[in-house]
Amino acid sequence: MAHIHIIENEQGDAIDCNYFCSDSCNRTHSKETYQGWYGCVEVEFDDVCINCGNLVKGVYASVDEYYREKEEG
Repeated sequence: MAHIHIIENEQGDAIDCNYFCSDSCNRTHSKETYQGWYGCVEVEFDDVCINCGNLVKGVYASVDEYYREKEEG
């Protein structure tokens, strides 16, 4: 499960996001821009925590696995 930090532009529109393995990594990395708890989010594919480098496990390990499961069906 991922913890997410939404990155917004000057108008407040979401333009990107960072994935974290824990709320503490989110707090450590985001510091004064920390937006509060946004955790236990299911992400589609594996990613890496932007703070510590740990694996953030997704529903699918890769895009290839996703398409392989779709084809098998």
